[in-house]
Amino acid sequence: SGSALYTDHQRTWWATQKTLGDFLKPKKAPSPPNAWGGRLLLYEFLQREDYDQVMMFVIIVNTAWMATEHFPSGEVYNQLKVYVDNIFVTVYFAELLAKMYSFGVFYYEICTTAPEGTPLSEGFLGTFIDLIKGNKQVTFFSPFFRDSWNCFDWVVVMFSVLNSWILTDAEGPMAQVKLLRVLRAFRLVKKFKTLEIMVQTLAGATTAIISALFFLVIWIFVFATIMSDKQMFRHVRSGKVINDRWNFEDPISGMMLLFRAATGDAWFDAIADCAVQPPFCTLKTDELDIEYSDCGQGALS
Repeated sequence: SGSALYTDHQRTWWATQKTLGDFLKPKKAPSPPNAWGGRLLLYEFLQREDYDQVMMFVIIVNTAWMATEHFPSGEVYNQLKVYVDNIFVTVYFAELLAKMYSFGVFYYEICTTAPEGTPLSEGFLGTFIDLIKGNKQVTFFSPFFRDSWNCFDWVVVMFSVLNSWILTDAEGPMAQVKLLRVLRAFRLVKKFKTLEIMVQTLAGATTAIISALFFLVIWIFVFATIMSDKQMFRHVRSGKVINDRWNFEDPISGMMLLFRAATGDAWFDAIADCAVQPPFCTLKTDELDIEYSDCGQGALS
């Protein structure tokens, strides 16, 4: 293949392309155990590429339809929304049932763990006795739920059924379940392999992201504690940003203000408030006996 003549950079590039190619290859779900007849035909149909394209189109249309929701809306639109939502939920629910039936929800396998030559019992009672003795071992598994995307689809469809068919007139906290129908749009991730790779990459980097956020929280806490000292910005007067809610009167409030500044929201105005000087503030002097000064620290801000 000529790979022996590659440079180190070429080998790295070739290995990267090969890895990405393996990711982009469509992964077929394992064939269900003891599948035959109509069930096997249904399984093969659900694995077809043209079926995935049809379902991808349905999800895109459903996402576009949800984007048309507005308030206030007319009576005709509200009635049409109920019918259209029921159609989509029916399609999703039928797909879920077909997958659960064709893939299989619950299976078990009994394998022999006893040394070769050990006499084994026969029949149901004999198998049960061998399991107690440790001569055999039973393994339970779910071909459908072993796939994380199938689990996600199950949760989304169940929330959709709960929203459209059960909690149709729900009020109060239960009415917020209807907001979870936006999760249907995330089913597109499975249909686009590039998006699936991005999600898998983010999921793999979750530990590193949490560690970085934890380090940021510690860093903000240290500075918030320092700035909440009475010699710093605890008593600085209210301004454009600093007020009764956003201030350095205590470390918690200081952390909230620093986090807001870290997002870029009015951070320059916050600096100006912390750098306020006379005559726009009251400075504590020997002539003016007050409890504390509400001026800022120009150089430190």
